[in-house]
Amino acid sequence: MKIIEQYKTISNCSCGGELELINDNISCTKCQNELKYSDSYICLFSNDDVRPYWSMHMQTEFEKHGIVLEMSKKYDAFDTYYSKKEIAVDFFNRVLESGKIIVDLASGPSGYFGTVLKLLKNDQMFFITDGSPVILNAHMDANKGQRNIGYIDLDLDKPLPFKNDSIDCFMGNYLGNVMNYRQLITEAHRSLKPGGRFSVIEIFYDKDCETATELRNSGKLYADLEVYIEFCEGIGFKLDRKGTIEHIVGKLDPSDSLPRNDTDQSKIIAFDFIKSN
Repeated sequence: MKIIEQYKTISNCSCGGELELINDNISCTKCQNELKYSDSYICLFSNDDVRPYWSMHMQTEFEKHGIVLEMSKKYDAFDTYYSKKEIAVDFFNRVLESGKIIVDLASGPSGYFGTVLKLLKNDQMFFITDGSPVILNAHMDANKGQRNIGYIDLDLDKPLPFKNDSIDCFMGNYLGNVMNYRQLITEAHRSLKPGGRFSVIEIFYDKDCETATELRNSGKLYADLEVYIEFCEGIGFKLDRKGTIEHIVGKLDPSDSLPRNDTDQSKIIAFDFIKSN
């Protein structure tokens, strides 16, 4: 099945109308809105839409400093890194065993899902989402010729465009930049099929450190591990597995804004939630 045909089966127009295919273009039967489509790239932004700050900030930095995103190298690097972590190997195996439709939730230029791309089955489809054209184009360049990988240009601060009970797995990596993280998780739950998986790698700081206190005061969901799990379970997810991939002291990268000081400790944790039947 073509990417465009698969997208039609899992998604509605923002007005709620059904999508139809006309000469390889996507249009809404209700409002007649046409989505921008080229090859395997689907754009949900209109010319008047304002893109989310977190996406465009990264894009501006890449353009300003002339950074070229060589995603194939990033895929290989993360695949090598995670292959040595038992928790991560199990995490990606569960994603790959989840079903035919897997959607990454705007994990940016990290390339952390290299293992999934390498082991993706022919009957599976993987959608990479983001709000930055530069990032999506970099992923597209790295995956030329792959017929079961699609790209969706969207705003995760808005409701997801997917139909109820349509997705087998959502995965993500450090989603704290999303303004309304709670809405995103709730939307993921709505869109997942019964038994579908919400598989996320997140970083959590020790409760008593300066960074965790600041995140709590800002109302961030990922400020507290127990609160995060409680929220997910409260909307209907069941925690199937969680495990620590790595312990960190200070920053992962010198350019990171968090933690606030070099002594704050954190854990990189892989979660696997299942949507209850």
